[in-house]
Amino acid sequence: MDNRALVNAVLLLIGMFGTSAQRRGDTDDIVSYSMRQGDKYDAEIEFLDSTYDGNVSQNYLHDGLGKLTDGEKGNTDFNGHEWVGWKNDTIIDPGPVEIIFKFNTVRNFSYVKLFCNNYFTKGIRVFQKAVIQSSIEGKYFEQRKTYDFIRDSIVQYARYVVIQLDHIIAKYIKLELYFDAKWILISEVKFESKPAFGNFTNELPPPTPLVSTTTVKQSGKNEGQETELDPNNRDDIASYSMRQGDKYDTEIDFFDSTYDGNVSQNYLHDGLGKLTDGEKGNTDFNRGHEWVGWKNDTLIDPGPVEIIFKFNTVRNFSYVKLFCNNYFAKGIRVFKKAVIQYSIGGNNFKHGKTFNFIRDKYIEYARYVVIQLDHVFAKYIKLELYFDAKWILISEVKFESSKYFFSSVVTFVLSQLVVM
Repeated sequence: MDNRALVNAVLLLIGMFGTSAQRRGDTDDIVSYSMRQGDKYDAEIEFLDSTYDGNVSQNYLHDGLGKLTDGEKGNTDFNGHEWVGWKNDTIIDPGPVEIIFKFNTVRNFSYVKLFCNNYFTKGIRVFQKAVIQSSIEGKYFEQRKTYDFIRDSIVQYARYVVIQLDHIIAKYIKLELYFDAKWILISEVKFESKPAFGNFTNELPPPTPLVSTTTVKQSGKNEGQETELDPNNRDDIASYSMRQGDKYDTEIDFFDSTYDGNVSQNYLHDGLGKLTDGEKGNTDFNRGHEWVGWKNDTLIDPGPVEIIFKFNTVRNFSYVKLFCNNYFAKGIRVFKKAVIQYSIGGNNFKHGKTFNFIRDKYIEYARYVVIQLDHVFAKYIKLELYFDAKWILISEVKFESSKYFFSSVVTFVLSQLVVM
């Protein structure tokens, strides 16, 4: 067989059967992952990574791929074989579950999402905390972020948990997952990343254990879902402006009653209030006053809810997350669509993104809705929220952003290119 015929034969086989990575699913350029093997649940069910194609040394898997990257999500009822699970009281390794992912090249990471089981009546919960570490060489790791999951004791269904990675540059990512119950079950891990270009220096061994002073990213006293290791990474919202909320009935109103700015003809401007106080509302809104709500048939302003956020300086925006109510039995749903616009000067806004929320007709509980902003540079962000029911209720709006430093020359160029 000549070389041309050999090449054609190989291409034909790839077309018929795919590469090994394609057969395993979308591996996000993951070369391999390494971790302790899973554990047995009972005499009939085991949560082993039975499809792992790498090496096994004393119950430790390394240099291969398996269930976590095969593209198959497990059911909450874990009678299937998609889950890998670890037991809290395992004598061999009682600490957190540690998984090290190796990628094909140094990459820029936006986020990771893990498909987790939360069947708590069976002793299974989403991890309590995740610690993310990174490395260029894979020998020494630097802690980059700690993510705290808020325990869900209401809904047991399996779900993706998304952790923003804030553009970590690395070839190796280590996840440490801490138990919140007897079991942790994971069936899929997916990364959003792109190749990073440049000269990268390998990590040096730390002379002493590193002690980092962390700053909890919060706008108020009760929010503590994410702990950022960068103390400069804050929302930095100077003010927001919007129409005042509406009354629900004779006893309940959804006003922004703590707003500290100005009020002109039912319009709030140049202040802050409930949306940035760090207090998330309960689904049953009779138990608190954390919600701001707008009615669809309000004659004053029947259009979408419009909120304009002003920041202390021009910033680079990664995402925004809104804590929304979906109590549809009471006529309340998450917005149908969000239109995001941005501006440098605050006068004319440029369209940035349209986000369509898929209606949830089954689960009524309140939740964060995350919208990626794709690193928009702006000092003002406008959100237009379109109704999908009689009411929209929001209790928190949080932005992930970083300071954007530029010289006066660049400022001048921007002023010529961007409509102020």
